[in-house]
Amino acid sequence: ASRLQDAGADMLAVHGRTVAQGYGGKANWDDGILTLAAILEISSQFAFPP
Repeated sequence: ASRLQDAGADMLAVHGRTVAQGYGGKANWDDGILTLAAILEISSQFAFPP
């Protein structure tokens, strides 16, 4: 997290697909892998503004 910010990043995008899904099809937000709780856990490691 700190390396991104040290490099000047001011935004983080979370990609809602698994490696197996790749770039095709639809992102499945209900499969339990990438839930709101997971996104909040990831984003808590950054000091980016909301």
